[in-house]
Amino acid sequence: MPNGGLKAWLQVLGVFCMMINTFGASYAFGVFEAFYTSGYLSATAANISIIGAVQVFFLLASGFITGPLFDRGYFYHLLWAGAFLTCFGQMMTSICKEYYQVLLAQGICVGLGSGCLFTPCVAILPTYFSTRKLLASGIAATGGPFGGIIFPLMFRYLEPRIGYGWAVRAIGFVMFGTCGVMIAVLRTRMVTANGKKVFDWTVFSDLSFMMALANANASSNAAFALLLVANAGSVFGRVIPGLLADKYGPLNILAPSSIVCMVLLWTWIPNNSVGGLFAFAALYGFFSGCVKPLA
Repeated sequence: MPNGGLKAWLQVLGVFCMMINTFGASYAFGVFEAFYTSGYLSATAANISIIGAVQVFFLLASGFITGPLFDRGYFYHLLWAGAFLTCFGQMMTSICKEYYQVLLAQGICVGLGSGCLFTPCVAILPTYFSTRKLLASGIAATGGPFGGIIFPLMFRYLEPRIGYGWAVRAIGFVMFGTCGVMIAVLRTRMVTANGKKVFDWTVFSDLSFMMALANANASSNAAFALLLVANAGSVFGRVIPGLLADKYGPLNILAPSSIVCMVLLWTWIPNNSVGGLFAFAALYGFFSGCVKPLA
């Protein structure tokens, strides 16, 4: 098994680009959700949130299908299909005017494309490293929060200047370019032989929980900034724990980080200040960031 080298680190670059277009797109949905609820779509906030939920569902649940397909040698088929669906869905989102259209394009199409990419691309990375797997995975995983920072900033800056359609297309062009890099560098070395209910919808009917959210009283600008802070914290949280895990072991880093995340999820509830929410976003982004590369 190779341990690094140019080809191996090119795989890290390719998976980094994949994470930008998959988790980065899902992390960025918050800025689209705020725009849609401001009056662009004739739908309730609850229905609009379903678009992002559907996107994440297909991103994760598609692994039940893409995993076995990867095992059977269909890696490049999945790579091309995923690249096409994510870019096509993003471009179709730019011309959507109705709720069902956005659900089909941004929710289902982008979600399915992300699902085609995520599991196969992540599976090839460990085959190129023998001792630096966690560091490589941590660096590659920063693509998710990186996209979660860049895409909202692009949309927030471009939408008032060139309109919704071209702002979404500009993001699509970035996705197209990163997909090109991904296709150019990702190469599978071998086909492996390893051939719950995710959402708790009752949380939205929990009156005390909804009152706690309302009590935060953050403006739309503050909510946008919180999204960026959390994703920025996650960038560092995916690299630094990876460095430590290579030295001390992944479980010794993952376990305390998970405990800190659990504690943080309790600390924000009594908080009633925007400053406290920013502190929570930064800390939670950092400690939760280590879960994907180390799990």
